[in-house]
Amino acid sequence: MAKLNDVEKARAILDTYEYPGVEFLIGGEGTLEVVVAKEKHTDWLAAVKKDRMPRREQYADEGSWKESVNEVIFDTGEHGFDELLIELAACLETELMIVSLTDEDWCAHAMRIKPGATKVDYCKAWQMIRR
Repeated sequence: MAKLNDVEKARAILDTYEYPGVEFLIGGEGTLEVVVAKEKHTDWLAAVKKDRMPRREQYADEGSWKESVNEVIFDTGEHGFDELLIELAACLETELMIVSLTDEDWCAHAMRIKPGATKVDYCKAWQMIRR
């Protein structure tokens, strides 16, 4: 959880992105918490600017549209998540940490973004889990 210095600007930034499987929760005290959906166990988190997403009316059927949406998320989403976090860095008063499990039971990614940062710090944590 991080403390925000500009809640309205943070909301405006978040409103310009799609970020499947991730929730950005802004609290009443000006806090920001990131929650990764339990079923969202992948090697990376994704975000895409809404204006870069395919529009439904551009496609003849829903299946083609969903396939195109998935392609955009796959092709640009990981980089887009970094872009989103870097934009949010201007709104942070304290650093934001995000931890996300991967498909593997023994690996997690940790991301740290400092206030005003121009890059995201990544750390991959490994731990063997015996079953």
